[in-house]
Amino acid sequence: MRRKLLNGKIMVVFAVLLVAFMSVGYTEEERTDASGQWRYYLDEGFATLKRSVEKPSGDLLIPDVLDGYAVGTIASAAFMNCGDVASVTLGNGVMHIGSSAFQGCGGLASVTIPDSVTIIGTKTFADCYNLTSIIIPYGVTLIGAEAFSCSGLISATIPASVTVIQRNAFDGCVELVLSVPEGSYAALYAKQNDIAHVLTSADSRGAEAGLTGAWRTAEDDEDFTTLILYPDDAFRLYRYHAQDEKTFTLEGVRIVQDGLIIVYDIRLGILDSDGAYTQTGEMGKSEYGFTLIQDGTPALRLTDDYGETVTLFPFDMDGPG
Repeated sequence: MRRKLLNGKIMVVFAVLLVAFMSVGYTEEERTDASGQWRYYLDEGFATLKRSVEKPSGDLLIPDVLDGYAVGTIASAAFMNCGDVASVTLGNGVMHIGSSAFQGCGGLASVTIPDSVTIIGTKTFADCYNLTSIIIPYGVTLIGAEAFSCSGLISATIPASVTVIQRNAFDGCVELVLSVPEGSYAALYAKQNDIAHVLTSADSRGAEAGLTGAWRTAEDDEDFTTLILYPDDAFRLYRYHAQDEKTFTLEGVRIVQDGLIIVYDIRLGILDSDGAYTQTGEMGKSEYGFTLIQDGTPALRLTDDYGETVTLFPFDMDGPG
C-alpha cells in the first residue's frame, strides 16, 4: 500500500514537472552550421547566431544565412570579450543585436550595421574602447541601456527612426558628439541629457518641419490627443481627459530651432463638456518633437516637453479648431 502511495506521489510530481516544462515552451536545440564555423538555433523560422565555434579575430563577417535560414538575431553575449576582433559587418537581414553581444571587444574599431536592424540591445557595444565612431542606420528604433557605455565613441549618427534611447546609453563617452536630425527624438534626447550634438539637414527641413494637417490618437483611446498644424505655422493641441470630461488646449506658433519644434506665445485653455472655452494662462515657450513614423503608415509621433510620447494618426479635420 505504501509503495502504491509513493508511486502515486512520484507520478504527481512528474506530471507537475512536465506541465511546468510545457508551460515555458520548447527551446530549439543549438546546432552547428554546415561550414562548421557557427553555432545557432532556430526561433520562429529565423536563425539566432549563438557564437562562433572558434574565438574570432580580425574582421568578423556575420553571414546573411545559415543552412538556408536567415540570420535574424545576434544572441546575447555572442561575441562578448572577443578582444582580437577588429571589425564587424552584420549580415543583411539581422533585426536584433542582443544584449552584450559585442561588449568588451577592446580591439573593435569598426562596425557596419545593415538597414534591417531595429533594436540595439543593452550593453551591446559597452567597453569597446577602440570604437570611436558609429553610424546607426535608418530603421533602428531602440538603443538599449548602456549600449555604448564606456566605449571610445567621439561621433555617432542617430537617425529620425530612433524613438527610444534608454538610460546611460552613452555613459562615459566624454568626447562624444551626436549627429541628429532636427525635430527628431534623438535631438530632444541630446538636449535633455546635455550631450554635445550637431543637427543634420537631411530630415530637419523635410516633412517634420513643414507638416500641415490633423492627427489624433486611436479612436478607442479613452483619453485622446488631437494635433493640428496649420500652413501658417500655427499650432493647436487638444488633450481630452475622460476622468475630468474636459479638453486641455495649447495653441501658438511653431518654428524649428536647435532640432526641436519650438512653440511660442502659447495660450492655454480648457474646453468643458458643453464646448465652453476658458483661458487659463499663457506660456512664452514650449518644446515638442514631431517625427514621422516611416513604416508605410503616415503616422506622427509627438514628444512633449516632459519627454512623454504619443502616436497620432491622420484624419479629416471636422472637429475642434
